[in-house]
Amino acid sequence: MIVVLKKQFIFAFKIKKYTQNKFLYQIIIMKSLKYSLFLVLAMLLNSCEVEYGNFYPFYEHWLWLSFQDTSGNDLVKGIGYNWWQSDVVPEEEAGGGPVNPDLYTLKIIFPENAVDVWEKSPEIRPELTLIKPNYGEWNSSKGYYLNFSTSSVKKDNVEMLTFKLSCPYVFGDNSTHEIVTYWRKSNVPKGTVKCYRIVFDGKEINEITYENYEQISLAKIVLDRQQ
Repeated sequence: MIVVLKKQFIFAFKIKKYTQNKFLYQIIIMKSLKYSLFLVLAMLLNSCEVEYGNFYPFYEHWLWLSFQDTSGNDLVKGIGYNWWQSDVVPEEEAGGGPVNPDLYTLKIIFPENAVDVWEKSPEIRPELTLIKPNYGEWNSSKGYYLNFSTSSVKKDNVEMLTFKLSCPYVFGDNSTHEIVTYWRKSNVPKGTVKCYRIVFDGKEINEITYENYEQISLAKIVLDRQQ
């Protein structure tokens, strides 16, 4: 098990080869610490015999969503977030950070028979991360995004993930909105996945772009509301 965890952390540092932005690299390191727990749990599950295909047993799903109203106003801008490194970088200069957990609820639904990494670690809740315009080269549109991210066990071949999000600040209501995402393998680099289809509350989102060697999938969702 010690060898497994060692490989987990080595992966986090090796990925820096593809991640030239310091803030994104810091997020990946933090995620790696969290998923180390998931890895141990997965190894202990009788139903999950982890295989190390392409060195790392998980796929990382990174989805950045921009929310705008019909007039083009940014509905993510101004949302409150927890800043966990203010002693290193001033908040106004930060590229983003975890959204204040009091402002939303998020549930991630995995396909039947796939390992739900969040269900196995109930003390760690799925979180949204705010991405701000000064994020650098990975935010070429210069907009505000919410980063939805999770991991899946490679051997499960997860092709669909459903995010159920309630966030009055963004949506203007207390309803739970459904974001169904479809994923496939990407060869840039190998061992990663990208989102190729998004359905928001039953509506197809037609345009998806990619950043950071296709490791980040980006899309804009237009809401029928005024800011």
